[in-house]
Amino acid sequence: MLLYPLLGMLMMQIAQFHREYTVSIRVVGAENWPAQSPLLDAHQQLIPLRGLEKLTRLVEIESVPWPSDDSPEARAKLEQASRAAVMADVVDAVLLIEPEFDSLLQLRAAHATTPDPRPDSRQDAGQVTEHVVEQDSRLAAEISADKTTKPAPESLSDTEDGLELIANLARDNSKIAQARLSTVLDQWRANWVVSQLSAVGMNPRLVEPIMLTETDTSVSSVRRAMLWSKILPFVMLVWALTGAFYPAIDLCAGEKERGTLETLLSSPARRREIVWGKLLTISVFSIGSALLNLMSMHLTAGIIVNQLASQGSTEIASVLGPMPIHAFGWLVLLLIPMAAFFSALALAVAALARSTKEGQYYLMPLLMVTLPLVALPMLPSLQLNLGTSLVPVSGAVFLVRSLIEGRYTEALVHLPVVV
Repeated sequence: MLLYPLLGMLMMQIAQFHREYTVSIRVVGAENWPAQSPLLDAHQQLIPLRGLEKLTRLVEIESVPWPSDDSPEARAKLEQASRAAVMADVVDAVLLIEPEFDSLLQLRAAHATTPDPRPDSRQDAGQVTEHVVEQDSRLAAEISADKTTKPAPESLSDTEDGLELIANLARDNSKIAQARLSTVLDQWRANWVVSQLSAVGMNPRLVEPIMLTETDTSVSSVRRAMLWSKILPFVMLVWALTGAFYPAIDLCAGEKERGTLETLLSSPARRREIVWGKLLTISVFSIGSALLNLMSMHLTAGIIVNQLASQGSTEIASVLGPMPIHAFGWLVLLLIPMAAFFSALALAVAALARSTKEGQYYLMPLLMVTLPLVALPMLPSLQLNLGTSLVPVSGAVFLVRSLIEGRYTEALVHLPVVV
């Protein structure tokens, strides 16, 4: 009974140490970023984008200017130094912004905004083609002029967008830094596309013509019941079996060792009455063990959910929530026949043992047989139907799960088969 409060206290202690830490990213060549849509603010930190305010606060930027010597040897040394800094844990990641990055963006925008040279277009196809060739030649000449003064080596010029992110994916912090920076760059890219479309008079919604609105018709209590309906039957039945087995060993093999079984059999009581008495005693222990663990889990879950809600984890608190009262009632209804079934199995197995030590050896085979039947309803693809209702133990769990989730008609149809 004290197991779940101890687990809850352990989880709360672990949660105190679990928080999101900042990552350090070195940005080389921030001056090469387009001035129309800056990435860093005046303090050389990430500009908080809409919806990413919390994420940008968890990224610490170290801005380094692009080297004045832009020779191939200097670029190779820059890339090598960046890799060494990441491997030595000096920074978590390095973002290299090449001098050609702004020109490449302009070239991409020019390709996106040029008219479509199709025969059915309003302009003559030859004129449009000539215009496109002339514009591309001019932009290519500008880029080639920049590259003439600042040539790039093969290692960095292979990056088509003029950006290179260096990270060490063998470290968690570096992997987190890569993921956070990628998220920021994706949002910046989306904002840049919207601004480019708006600049040429096009609707930005053309990029995402379909906006899907998702509506959840379920009630919050039903969502919580679905989660508890998969966990609680498994835990309850495991404790019901465990609570039935050890009293059965003591009442059968234990009495053989103490020599009280012969005295009991020589009494005026009938053997049927002795068996029913032992079965009733084992069932009481089984039901009591399962109920105490259910109540302990219910109280522990309520305390943990309240703590999570007070700490701001409202999403987790809404998903878990307290155990529904009606779920507790249906579980008790399931517990009574299952406790009698497990008690009968434990009594039959314990009667074969000659000592308590030998009887404990029989617990594992009994668990190996019953645990798959208890765990089968936890599979998401299985539901209550004619086939699953015929499986021992699993059929009853499927039935109670349907009752907890509020599918009473489905449960009523398969109730005679389960019973």
